[in-house]
Amino acid sequence: MASRAKVVGTQEQKDAMNGPKAWVVRNGPTVKSQFEQKGWPISGGALENQLRVVKGMLYDRRDTVYNGARTTLALGLMRLRLTSSTNNATTNVISEELEANGGRP
Repeated sequence: MASRAKVVGTQEQKDAMNGPKAWVVRNGPTVKSQFEQKGWPISGGALENQLRVVKGMLYDRRDTVYNGARTTLALGLMRLRLTSSTNNATTNVISEELEANGGRP
């Protein structure tokens, strides 16, 4: 089990592993019982469909997704759209802001 794995490396690296190791020790039995009950593979179901939609939205921009901050903002807008959290008022505010700033957020 991962909780008994020997950690090698510098002291800083060993200290960095304390959090994940504590998580495994604390949650390992629960995770193990869940896998035993459900079997493998476990599907994300509806999530997979949403990810296909996001992939489609990003497809035309696939060569320009290199700016982390901009990509995060774009994914946030996609999330709002997919969760139907947007409405016309939100869309208008965002559009007005982008137009006022020459397309920059």
